[in-house]
Amino acid sequence: MRSSRLGRTKPRKGAPLTPLTKLVFDKFISQGLSALTECNMPDVAGAHPSCQHWITDFILALAFVAELSDKNRAEYFAILRKAEIAYFEWNNAASALRQYLDPPKKVSRYFESLHHMEACISALSQAFNYIAAHTNARLYEADDGSPLQRLATIYNVSKHLELESFGADQIQAVWLNNEGVQVSRASLSYDEIAKLMDELGSHAERICKGKI
Repeated sequence: MRSSRLGRTKPRKGAPLTPLTKLVFDKFISQGLSALTECNMPDVAGAHPSCQHWITDFILALAFVAELSDKNRAEYFAILRKAEIAYFEWNNAASALRQYLDPPKKVSRYFESLHHMEACISALSQAFNYIAAHTNARLYEADDGSPLQRLATIYNVSKHLELESFGADQIQAVWLNNEGVQVSRASLSYDEIAKLMDELGSHAERICKGKI
């Protein structure tokens, strides 16, 4: 992984909340929401400027890739589709979060950001599962605490509303904080997600160049 290639924009800070607003935000909207004051999501597209047209690049490259089986072609299309979605949704999540932090805070913008982040997590997790299936690789061991294992946990929690796993005063199954994405059983920092995105982006570009 090449985290040094990832750009970072200046964190966006929101206006402070009154004690009453903090209570309303945390008790009735989402746990910890009042403490969300910054957008610390790195720029992932800068390291992979072709992320918006990987599928197009792959289609153009097909004419020059010899002996590519239908199975491999289908697998590569699936990986590239999820990769493009992950990058698209990450950018949308960052944009909506910055809008939320601009006063006056509109809660709908927070949930818009959360929606895009969950879509990004979903596409990212599925992409790595497709890569693992294609390469016969094992992504992680059970509960090993690796970024990919925690990514899978967050993805599964996002898919299934397990109310019995909620902690005290927990309202949302998945939530955002200044550091990253959180569920009751796991968390991923924005930097960790960005590194996974970078790894996926490099894989996508190798596919497009016929080097995989």
